Amino acid sequence: MTTGLKFVVLKGAAGWGDRLQCLLQAIKYAKATGRYLVVDWRDEEWSHDGLLTLDDYVDVTGVRHFPLHGFLALFRQGQIGGETIPKPWAVHMDNLDIRTLVYTELFQLPQHGETIHAIADFKQADFDADVVVYAGVGFRAFRFSDFSSLKPKAWMSADLKRYARNRGLVAKDYDVVHLRAGSKPWAGGQVALKSLAEKLDAQFPDLNAYIEQVQQAYAAACPDAASRKPVWVLSDSAWLASQWIEKTGIGQFLSHRMDSKMVASGIHELKAHDLQSAGLSKFDINLDSLRDFAVMLNARSVVSDGHSLFSSMAKSCQGSVHPDWLFD
Repeated sequence: MTTGLKFVVLKGAAGWGDRLQCLLQAIKYAKATGRYLVVDWRDEEWSHDGLLTLDDYVDVTGVRHFPLHGFLALFRQGQIGGETIPKPWAVHMDNLDIRTLVYTELFQLPQHGETIHAIADFKQADFDADVVVYAGVGFRAFRFSDFSSLKPKAWMSADLKRYARNRGLVAKDYDVVHLRAGSKPWAGGQVALKSLAEKLDAQFPDLNAYIEQVQQAYAAACPDAASRKPVWVLSDSAWLASQWIEKTGIGQFLSHRMDSKMVASGIHELKAHDLQSAGLSKFDINLDSLRDFAVMLNARSVVSDGHSLFSSMAKSCQGSVHPDWLFD
């Protein structure tokens, strides 16, 4: 006997900014079709042991949502009938090593996900399949307003408020400068996509050029010295934050528990052995990222290099925040 329910399963990839964009697109599609949304972020960049999920940190509201482990139990028992599209996911649903799979055409929806946008926004006919798997890469079109469907768990909301109180963070009473070392070779980062690497290298050939351009963005965002607020510097690199503060005299660094290691395109790339040597877990690193995101959600203004989805998504979602994200 099968449930007769229909699902959209979002597979994860990359850091929080990319994940959030894809999650918002999946929410839009689930709302339009009435499918149950399942968020499967057991990949290595979110969960080193395959146990952590988005459900551990955030509740999805305002849309049909099915907890990941409940869906997997039904799927393994054959209680979810019908077709799975793309078809290869039917035998790879429990595969945790999906970093290559999600970038492989056989595992992607037609037009690299653009079809679910067309279904949601242009009333194109939905798939007949009971399970639609959306590999969270490539094309995405979403509504920032759907961020209001993401509510931090009660424990996390309490943690965010406690974190803010301990650091004197009051909503809209400070500004944020976000500096991203990931994808900057001179800061210890790297980027796999050649065209993006060339673009970033042309715009930010070295540290001084980077700091100069971000400082110009800060001056444009906060032109009146008399009305300037305290500035908190967020970064995936303690070194980059210290260089900014030394060269500009602006802000204080809001440090993490893992500031000594810069990897590839960001801290989501840190491996299990990197964290174990520091006495940390992936749970801790994910929480640090979500804390930083909340700090930006609550800021009066957010200044960045214009390339980080992490900070640009926080800035754009400020008008659609569930109250449980907000500081006192």
